[in-house]
Amino acid sequence: MKNRYTTSIFQALVLTTSLQYAQSAVAAGFDENPAHLHGHAQLNLVIEHNQLEIQFNSPAVNLVGFEYQASTADEMARVEKLRQQLTNVSELYRFSGSECQLKTAKIDLNQILPEQPIRHTKPSDQDSQTEHHDHYHKDEAQAQHSEIKARYQFNCTEATKLTVIEVNFFNQFEHLNYIQALWITHQKQGLSELERGANYLKLDE
Repeated sequence: MKNRYTTSIFQALVLTTSLQYAQSAVAAGFDENPAHLHGHAQLNLVIEHNQLEIQFNSPAVNLVGFEYQASTADEMARVEKLRQQLTNVSELYRFSGSECQLKTAKIDLNQILPEQPIRHTKPSDQDSQTEHHDHYHKDEAQAQHSEIKARYQFNCTEATKLTVIEVNFFNQFEHLNYIQALWITHQKQGLSELERGANYLKLDE
């Protein structure tokens, strides 16, 4: 029940505050919808009791270098590397004020995964040209704004004492430049923009 309770609170709080913060974000110079900007990503964070939930959304190009369905061995290798990077949370987040242990991690790479298994047989030249032509137009039509989504749930010893979260996505992904962070605790809520060299999310300010 706690898991479902925290998730419902996470969804409700983000929905009820997103419009308010979108208005203040525009006034402050933040982008209202950074998920469609290359180099930009979105981080939503909610603390409820001793539960911490974080949702990270980013255009695929920031993380793997393309926004279409992977179709080569090299592209599939990049997708698998990304899965491992997003699962290795100790390299992505560091907490100050309370210890937090990962409970669940859900990584959604569906928009860049192939619909069918990749064939490694070599087609004829004519088939290759036709397949390349069709694949090119399919990519353009269907995958202009592919997104990667990751959701993490943590159990913290004293979540109310969390003061700072170091967000280290920039160390992992060279094409990621900014993260717009919306955070909500039992006492406060805020909107911050993180970037290289300024990647600390301060919850006590």
